[in-house]
Amino acid sequence: EYFHFTATQHTDLTDAGDSALHYHATDRDLANATGTLGGAVALTLPSTIVVSSASDALRITQTGAGNAILVEDSANPGANPFVVNGEGRVLVGSTTIPTVSGAQQRFNMVGDGQDLNAVMVRYQDATTSPSIYIVKARGTQTTPTIVSSGDLAANIEFRAYDGSDFIRAATITANVDGAPGLNDMPGRIAFSTTADGASTPTEAVRISSTQVVTYK
Repeated sequence: EYFHFTATQHTDLTDAGDSALHYHATDRDLANATGTLGGAVALTLPSTIVVSSASDALRITQTGAGNAILVEDSANPGANPFVVNGEGRVLVGSTTIPTVSGAQQRFNMVGDGQDLNAVMVRYQDATTSPSIYIVKARGTQTTPTIVSSGDLAANIEFRAYDGSDFIRAATITANVDGAPGLNDMPGRIAFSTTADGASTPTEAVRISSTQVVTYK
């Protein structure tokens, strides 16, 4: 191991200019110690950080223009890196966050000349399965408030490149379909497709909160 931090062996590691890392054994008390890696530091051997604290086990603050985290294989640059940039955006498979419809998103997966698949597996002797939750509330995370009739609860977009941008080919949307209340959330779902020669999807099928199916 290159570094092994434990509750009884907490260290302060700082950049002193001429040497990448310095060990300071002046304080081994976890309650009073600090752990800091400053400057450009490379850990080339396996390392472990073990902390027993109510505070963050590891905090990375990026004050420059670079990424906060870059994990890659032995190649530099790696073929399938994992990146968290300074804005907290996550990227898997590339170091360049794609721009779709003029914006960058929070979570990104990129396959450049290779397969790109996502897998969810649950092993359990029960009837339950993996789940995907898409949730919506008004207000804030601290103080959420009730949604209103017509609010868009979820939007799934299928986009393809037209030579200039990624344009919507089809969408699946879910809306609140009536006045909501406690344990009462009416909803509808709509399937839309984009016609030949167009760039905006139009609704083809709708299932209302009363489970009436409407076709175009």
